[in-house]
Amino acid sequence: MTTETLLYPRLPRHVARRLIAEREGVDLVELRELAATGHPDAEPSATGGHPVGPLKLAQVQESIRAVAERAGFPRNLSGSAQAFDRPCGSTLLELMEIVPADAAEEGVWSFLTLVLVPEIGPWRFPALAEERLVGRPRNVLRRTWWRACVGDG
Repeated sequence: MTTETLLYPRLPRHVARRLIAEREGVDLVELRELAATGHPDAEPSATGGHPVGPLKLAQVQESIRAVAERAGFPRNLSGSAQAFDRPCGSTLLELMEIVPADAAEEGVWSFLTLVLVPEIGPWRFPALAEERLVGRPRNVLRRTWWRACVGDG
Protein backbone atom coordinates (compact mmCIF):
# COMPACT_ATOMS: atom_id res chain seq x y z
CA MET A 1 0.00 0.00 0.00
CA THR A 2 1.25 3.47 -0.81
CA THR A 3 1.19 6.50 1.45
CA GLU A 4 -2.37 7.38 2.39
CA THR A 5 -2.97 10.83 0.92
CA LEU A 6 -6.24 10.76 -1.04
CA LEU A 7 -9.34 12.71 -0.08
CA TYR A 8 -12.68 11.31 -1.20
CA PRO A 9 -15.86 13.26 -1.99
CA ARG A 10 -18.29 13.67 0.90
CA LEU A 11 -22.01 13.44 0.34
CA PRO A 12 -24.06 15.40 2.90
CA ARG A 13 -26.51 13.36 4.99
CA HIS A 14 -29.60 15.16 3.69
CA VAL A 15 -28.56 14.36 0.11
CA ALA A 16 -27.86 10.73 1.05
CA ARG A 17 -31.31 10.41 2.59
CA ARG A 18 -32.90 11.99 -0.47
CA LEU A 19 -31.14 9.49 -2.76
CA ILE A 20 -32.28 6.58 -0.59
CA ALA A 21 -35.89 7.79 -0.73
CA GLU A 22 -35.77 8.38 -4.50
CA ARG A 23 -34.40 4.90 -5.14
CA GLU A 24 -36.82 2.91 -3.02
CA GLY A 25 -38.09 -0.02 -5.08
CA VAL A 26 -35.49 0.39 -7.85
CA ASP A 27 -33.93 -2.92 -8.89
CA LEU A 28 -30.21 -3.69 -8.81
CA VAL A 29 -29.73 -3.36 -12.58
CA GLU A 30 -31.27 0.11 -12.61
CA LEU A 31 -29.28 1.13 -9.54
CA ARG A 32 -26.05 0.08 -11.25
CA GLU A 33 -26.97 2.31 -14.20
CA LEU A 34 -27.24 5.27 -11.80
CA ALA A 35 -23.61 4.89 -10.69
CA ALA A 36 -21.26 7.82 -11.19
CA THR A 37 -17.80 8.95 -10.15
CA GLY A 38 -19.12 12.34 -9.08
CA HIS A 39 -22.14 14.12 -7.66
CA PRO A 40 -22.89 17.86 -7.72
CA ASP A 41 -23.39 17.93 -3.93
CA ALA A 42 -20.23 15.98 -3.06
CA GLU A 43 -16.92 17.68 -2.31
CA PRO A 44 -13.70 16.43 -0.71
CA SER A 45 -12.25 18.07 2.38
CA ALA A 46 -10.38 21.25 1.51
CA THR A 47 -7.23 20.18 3.38
CA GLY A 48 -5.29 17.13 4.43
CA GLY A 49 -4.38 15.46 1.16
CA HIS A 50 -5.12 15.38 -2.55
CA PRO A 51 -8.62 15.00 -4.02
CA VAL A 52 -9.09 11.57 -5.55
CA GLY A 53 -9.51 11.68 -9.31
CA PRO A 54 -12.18 10.06 -11.47
CA LEU A 55 -9.81 7.34 -12.73
CA LYS A 56 -9.06 6.21 -9.17
CA LEU A 57 -12.77 6.33 -8.32
CA ALA A 58 -13.51 4.18 -11.37
CA GLN A 59 -10.83 1.71 -10.21
CA VAL A 60 -12.40 1.52 -6.74
CA GLN A 61 -15.82 1.06 -8.35
CA GLU A 62 -14.60 -1.76 -10.60
CA SER A 63 -12.84 -3.47 -7.70
CA ILE A 64 -15.91 -3.42 -5.42
CA ARG A 65 -18.02 -4.76 -8.26
CA ALA A 66 -15.51 -7.53 -9.00
CA VAL A 67 -15.60 -8.66 -5.35
CA ALA A 68 -19.41 -8.62 -5.41
CA GLU A 69 -19.52 -10.63 -8.65
CA ARG A 70 -17.19 -13.25 -7.17
CA ALA A 71 -19.60 -13.45 -4.21
CA GLY A 72 -22.51 -14.05 -6.59
CA PHE A 73 -23.88 -10.61 -7.47
CA PRO A 74 -26.67 -10.08 -8.49
CA ARG A 75 -27.95 -13.31 -6.90
CA ASN A 76 -28.67 -13.25 -3.19
CA LEU A 77 -25.66 -14.05 -1.07
CA SER A 78 -25.73 -17.75 -0.38
CA GLY A 79 -23.90 -19.09 2.62
CA SER A 80 -21.68 -16.67 4.46
CA ALA A 81 -21.78 -12.93 3.82
CA GLN A 82 -18.03 -13.07 4.44
CA ALA A 83 -17.68 -14.10 0.79
CA PHE A 84 -18.19 -10.40 0.13
CA ASP A 85 -17.28 -8.58 3.34
CA ARG A 86 -13.74 -9.80 3.96
CA PRO A 87 -12.45 -9.48 0.39
CA CYS A 88 -14.21 -6.14 -0.03
CA GLY A 89 -12.57 -4.72 3.08
CA SER A 90 -9.14 -5.97 2.04
CA THR A 91 -9.59 -4.57 -1.46
CA LEU A 92 -10.73 -1.17 -0.20
CA LEU A 93 -7.91 -0.96 2.34
CA GLU A 94 -5.30 -1.78 -0.29
CA LEU A 95 -6.72 0.34 -3.08
CA MET A 96 -8.26 3.49 -1.66
CA GLU A 97 -5.15 5.20 -0.23
CA ILE A 98 -7.54 7.21 1.92
CA VAL A 99 -6.48 9.70 4.57
CA PRO A 100 -7.46 8.08 7.90
CA ALA A 101 -9.39 11.18 8.97
CA ASP A 102 -11.39 10.90 5.75
CA ALA A 103 -12.17 7.26 6.49
CA ALA A 104 -13.89 8.48 9.68
CA GLU A 105 -16.21 10.79 7.72
CA GLU A 106 -19.80 9.70 7.18
CA GLY A 107 -20.09 11.60 3.89
CA VAL A 108 -17.22 9.68 2.27
CA TRP A 109 -18.94 6.33 2.77
CA SER A 110 -22.32 7.77 1.78
CA PHE A 111 -20.74 8.92 -1.49
CA LEU A 112 -19.13 5.54 -2.17
CA THR A 113 -22.28 3.59 -1.30
CA LEU A 114 -24.93 5.79 -2.92
CA VAL A 115 -23.08 7.33 -5.87
CA LEU A 116 -20.12 5.13 -6.83
CA VAL A 117 -21.72 1.67 -6.35
CA PRO A 118 -25.41 2.23 -5.58
CA GLU A 119 -26.31 -1.38 -6.33
CA ILE A 120 -24.02 -2.94 -3.70
CA GLY A 121 -25.75 -1.81 -0.49
CA PRO A 122 -29.22 -3.04 -1.52
CA TRP A 123 -27.71 -6.30 -2.77
CA ARG A 124 -25.75 -6.96 0.44
CA PHE A 125 -28.56 -5.73 2.70
CA PRO A 126 -31.84 -6.21 0.77
CA ALA A 127 -33.93 -4.68 3.59
CA LEU A 128 -32.44 -1.29 2.57
CA ALA A 129 -31.83 -0.15 6.11
CA GLU A 130 -30.66 3.46 6.07
CA GLU A 131 -27.87 2.61 8.53
CA ARG A 132 -26.30 0.36 5.86
CA LEU A 133 -26.47 3.00 3.11
CA VAL A 134 -25.69 6.27 4.90
CA GLY A 135 -22.00 6.41 5.85
CA ARG A 136 -22.35 5.79 9.57
CA PRO A 137 -20.38 2.96 11.26
CA ARG A 138 -22.68 0.14 10.06
CA ASN A 139 -22.44 1.26 6.41
CA VAL A 140 -22.01 -1.64 3.99
CA LEU A 141 -18.55 -0.48 2.82
CA ARG A 142 -17.28 1.49 5.80
CA ARG A 143 -17.45 -1.43 8.21
CA THR A 144 -15.54 -3.72 5.82
CA TRP A 145 -12.74 -1.13 5.39
CA TRP A 146 -12.44 -0.58 9.15
CA ARG A 147 -12.40 -4.30 9.90
CA ALA A 148 -9.60 -4.78 7.38
CA CYS A 149 -7.77 -1.74 8.76
CA VAL A 150 -7.75 -3.06 12.33
CA GLY A 151 -6.96 -6.62 11.21
CA ASP A 152 -10.39 -8.08 11.86
CA GLY A 153 -11.37 -8.61 8.27
